[in-house]
Amino acid sequence: MSQKSAIVIGAGPDRGLGAQLCRRFAGEGLHVLVAGRTREKLDAVVASIQGEGGSAEAVVSDATSESDTRALFDRAGEGLTLAIYNAGNNTPGRIEDMEADYFEQSWRVCCFGGFLFGREAVRRMKPQGGGTLLFTGASASLRGRAHFGAFNSSKGALRTLAQAMAKESNRRRQLALQRIDSALQRIEVDDYGYCVVCDEQIMADRLAADPGALLCIGCASKAEQP
Repeated sequence: MSQKSAIVIGAGPDRGLGAQLCRRFAGEGLHVLVAGRTREKLDAVVASIQGEGGSAEAVVSDATSESDTRALFDRAGEGLTLAIYNAGNNTPGRIEDMEADYFEQSWRVCCFGGFLFGREAVRRMKPQGGGTLLFTGASASLRGRAHFGAFNSSKGALRTLAQAMAKESNRRRQLALQRIDSALQRIEVDDYGYCVVCDEQIMADRLAADPGALLCIGCASKAEQP
C-alpha cells in the first residue's frame, strides 16, 4: 500500500489504550492496522476510526505466533512508519498458588510477543531508512508487587528487551531511553520535578515539553554559559 501505515497490536476495548492509540495515529493521516485476537473488538475500533474519516483495517493476530506476526507486517507493506506493541493484560495471583502455564502465558504475551514484534519491525523498517517502534509499559515493570509476580516479571522483561533493542539500534535513542529511566526512578523516590542543582521545583510547562528535564530554566541557562 502506498499510504503510510501504522500497526497497533493489542487494540482491545474501545476506551482502552490500544484503541486510543489507533485513533490518534489515524487522525494523523496514517492507515492503521488494528491488530489483536478478538474480531468484534477490532471491528468496533475500525468502525469508529472510519466514522471519523480515518483509514483503518482489522487484522486478527496472535502476538505470540511468529507466523501471525510476520503476516501482520507483510500486510503493512513498505509504507510502515510506526509499530506499537500494546499486548499484555494484568495477570494477578499469588506465586505459590500459581500454575506454571499461567505464569508462562503472561511472559509469552508481554515479553516473547514483544520480541517477535520488535524483531520484525526492525527487519522491515531498517531497509526503508527507519521508523518508530514503541512498546507500551507500566509501573509494574519497575518493581515487584505482591500478588502480581507474573505481570511484574513479564513487564520487567519487556522493558529490558526494549532497552537492549534501543542500544543495538541507535545511540541517540539509547540516551533518550536513559533519560526516561532516570525520570521514572525519580518518580519512585518522590523526587521527580525538582532541579538536581538548586532543588527548586521545575516549572510544569518545562516538564511538559521535556519530561526528562533535570534542571530548572535558571540552572539550565547557567550550565549552557561558557
